[in-house]
Parts: sequence; structure tokens; C-alpha cells
Amino acid sequence: MSFQSVLADRLRRMGTVTFTIIGLTTFLLALVITMPAAVVFKLAGLNAPDAVGTIWKGEAAIGDQTAVSWRVRPVSSLLRFGIVSDVQMRGGATDLVATGLWRPGAVRLEEMSGLAGPGLVDSLTRDLPLRCDLTFVVNMDRIVLAGRRSGAEGRVRSGPGSCSARDLVGAGSLPVPAMTGQSTMDINGTSAWLSTSATQGRLAQLTIDRQGRLKVTVLDAGAAILPALAGQTVMESQL
Repeated sequence: MSFQSVLADRLRRMGTVTFTIIGLTTFLLALVITMPAAVVFKLAGLNAPDAVGTIWKGEAAIGDQTAVSWRVRPVSSLLRFGIVSDVQMRGGATDLVATGLWRPGAVRLEEMSGLAGPGLVDSLTRDLPLRCDLTFVVNMDRIVLAGRRSGAEGRVRSGPGSCSARDLVGAGSLPVPAMTGQSTMDINGTSAWLSTSATQGRLAQLTIDRQGRLKVTVLDAGAAILPALAGQTVMESQL
């Protein structure tokens, strides 16, 4: 019996139902793979109207200088019951790599490392009253973007730089010393701090509680370095 005859016999035995299941599965898989990137961001609760490409491979802007791109890992995605991808952030002196995990309503960035340049730092801190020219060396174990369940864990450090007040026209920049930061996550949320040398101590404390409230507290050492923060020592927002 020829190979063609055996194949035809087995296909007949599979039946219409089996073929229908295979067809639907193939269609759904193709639909997911070709889903526009902007839809993925929306499902994750993130705003990225300029995202291009698909869930399989795409790119989106972060501010004016940096872009994030990704490429899906099919096998890892099956094993982790989510969409796993290699993630890169490039541009504006930024060069970061991470592993991304997307599930509806949440995005995780794991093992992020590299450099976060001034353009990215400014884009991520637009809600704060400061604009800073700083580059950070990043070693984050995980960053979770999930509304009230957002948080981060890991370490960062910067070289010396400068900061200025956003809302003061003509305000000059003030020098800022090299800094280190640490962030931890537990059942109560995220707690992070930013400090400089031992003589100056901690500059600021950041917390994210389980209700999604972000609170940034500028400590005495931070206010001494940046007088523009006088009267704005506590800043809060809802994620």
C-alpha cells in the first residue's frame, strides 16, 4: 500500500469534527499572532496609540526619544500560559533588554538590564515637578504594569547629573550627585528609596500600595539638594 493511500485512509477516519477543530484552532492561532500591537497594549491597560506591528513582532514609542520593540518566544509562551517575548528599549542614550510576559490586564518585564538614558527618565517622570538629565544603570528583577497591582523590584544607580523644576520658567539646573536606588515588593505593595552618599543619606521614598496609590516623599536630604521641591515634599497619584 502506498504512502498516499495510507494518508488518505487516516484522513477519512479523522472525520469532519476533527477537521473542524483543527481548522478553528489554526484560525484562532493566526488571529492571535496577527493581532495589531495597539490592541495588545489596550488589553494590558496601557496607552500606546502609535504602536506598530503585531503581537508577534512590533514596536511602540516611549516619549520622544525611545522605542520599545519585542519578538515573541512561542515555546516559552506555551509553557508560561502567556505571551513571552524578548524586549528591547533603544534610543536617547537608552539601551535596555528584558523578558516580557503579557497576560490580559498585565505586563511583566523580567530581568531588565542596561542603561536608561535622560530621554526615557524624563518620559517616565513627567508627573513629577522635576526634569532631570540623568542616566541610570538598571538591574530590575521585575516590573509589573497592572494598574492597582503594579510594582517593581530591583536596583538602579546613576552617575552625577542635574535637575530643574518643570513649572518655574527660567529656573536653572542644579547639580545632582550620583545616586543609588532599591525597590522591593511584598504583600503590601512596593517600597523604594533613592539615596546618595552616606553623609547625605536617603533623598526620597516611594511606595505603591495595593489600592494602586503611588506616593513619593522627598526627604530632608533631597529637599536640601533641590530647593525647588520646598513645599512639594509629598506627591501622590493613582495608577
